[in-house]
Amino acid sequence: MTAFVGTRSVETPDQLKSLLQELPATSRYYFLRWVHNVSGFSCSLPEDFPSPKGEMLTPGFEVRWQQTQQGYDLLLLAHHELPSEHGFQALSKNVSWMTSEPLAVHLLPKGKPQDTAEKRQDTRFPQPLIYPDGLKLQQRYFQDKHTGTVHFVALTLIAKEEKKS
Repeated sequence: MTAFVGTRSVETPDQLKSLLQELPATSRYYFLRWVHNVSGFSCSLPEDFPSPKGEMLTPGFEVRWQQTQQGYDLLLLAHHELPSEHGFQALSKNVSWMTSEPLAVHLLPKGKPQDTAEKRQDTRFPQPLIYPDGLKLQQRYFQDKHTGTVHFVALTLIAKEEKKS
């Protein structure tokens, strides 16, 4: 499957928010990161947006951002190229990208960690990860077509199946 990896910069938090909201997506989730905290997965931008780092996940692509002295640098990992009006430039003109078949991501069950390590077979963050019930994620590997080298692993949402009448 042919893919698109692109970059773009914005100068202000308002420009970042506007760009994230105008990108075409049927559904989206945000995951924001600070040095001391992560937001968990949320279907809307929290009041304390922006964060120094973060991701927006949709069924067709993942957008990552990182704060710099000039504003925010963004990376787009898409299954296909988005319309050019969004301003993303190809990461490299010398690389043709392909993606792997999507792999399901399994989130740890919600709830409090067990008291003893013997009762628990999985690893946990100090606090349980926050995510809405029914969130279904998948990951795709973005590879250079010519070398097969994996450069990125992107999380995306599993598109909801449309009900047949």
